[in-house]
Amino acid sequence: MWSPASSGSEVETYDTHNLRDPLAAAVDPETGVVYVLVGQQLMMISAESPKDGEIVAVPAAQSLEPFFTPGQGKKCPALATEKHVLIVSKTKLLIVNCDTKESREVDDSRWCLCAVDGQKVILADKDGSVYAAEERLSSPSFPGKMTLVSKCNGSHAAVDANCVEKVEDFVKEPEYIMRPRDSGSVITALAAQQETFFFCRGHGLYRGDPMEEILKDERSSNSFAFPSALFMRGNTAFSQCADGIRKLDMISRSVSLALPAGDMVIEGDAGSPQPYPKDFIGIDGRFCYFLVERDFRTGQALRRWPHHVAMVQTAVKGSAVAPVDAAPAGATEMKVTAKKGAGLYIRSAERMLQGHFEAKEGETAPGPVQHLRLTALGNAIDIAVSVAVKVESSGLASIRRVQTSYLNLEAGIAVPQIFIDLEKL
Repeated sequence: MWSPASSGSEVETYDTHNLRDPLAAAVDPETGVVYVLVGQQLMMISAESPKDGEIVAVPAAQSLEPFFTPGQGKKCPALATEKHVLIVSKTKLLIVNCDTKESREVDDSRWCLCAVDGQKVILADKDGSVYAAEERLSSPSFPGKMTLVSKCNGSHAAVDANCVEKVEDFVKEPEYIMRPRDSGSVITALAAQQETFFFCRGHGLYRGDPMEEILKDERSSNSFAFPSALFMRGNTAFSQCADGIRKLDMISRSVSLALPAGDMVIEGDAGSPQPYPKDFIGIDGRFCYFLVERDFRTGQALRRWPHHVAMVQTAVKGSAVAPVDAAPAGATEMKVTAKKGAGLYIRSAERMLQGHFEAKEGETAPGPVQHLRLTALGNAIDIAVSVAVKVESSGLASIRRVQTSYLNLEAGIAVPQIFIDLEKL
């Protein structure tokens, strides 16, 4: 059962004392079910499920070789989808079917990180190469053929969590520190959403192939400080950082401290010598989930915090979830895609607003457009925003209105979209 962690706090604690040294933990982003592996027992936690508190015996867990970080301990990366849990160790993959309570092992020592996009699983190796599994996790033949989708060249730098106390130069004197984990890879954190993957390297954030830099790898408040976990929700990225859970607005590219590490620990938490936030383990439509280290007797605390990023609603295929106002009368629409760079769209928008059109034979060239609407989906949203900002800064037009929504391509699968109305000056 979930209950408020303390008066006036949005953080909630799950009532259990059985989480002693969990080896792996994951959240199904679709159902919100939390899976925690303690010893050879996989706990299923969900206030909305009749299986809340049910335990699956996983004898094969005793042979897992976890990743170790000095000052932070042992952990195996994990993910959950379709009532299956994938646990990644240094020597093998362990797949647990929580319906049949069966598990199977795949001997493969390549992988360090994992992420899920719907039913598609992606894995990263120590060199920073990212692969997509051909088979779904629920398939008996998972992972099947592995397809290389990106390479991130570099060398792995080992992490010692004992050395992260000295971060005052770019983390504002945090009361508590979320100690980083050594991923064993060039990449420190991995996430996936809507056919695109994201990863952290150093203090920076990058997207897709070809690699696009979203946040610079720098020691600043507008970066991810020692990121150890990464999860996406719409146009928002959440990351476990030294000072807590940081949040990135993908459109404005602004970073904020969404949940300080000190707010994860509550009065009354025991500790040896003091409690501290342990791991950010997942996200669903309403909450971010994390573990807090207390003492061995009480075990770790499982907590959640409402992230306030709106859930995607389900609508008819091809329709927008949220109603969007029509463009101004006579407006010209420019559809922006991720296949072309911002420069091409900026030049096209400037020509339209300046009236630089070639006349067809026997016709008069059209004049400048008075209203221009930019539209974009998914990964092209950043490009559309860049075009609008550049055009406005040139003095040709002003941004009159920005609207966002989601377009349902299939039932249950929605893509964010943006509509930007420019008016000629």
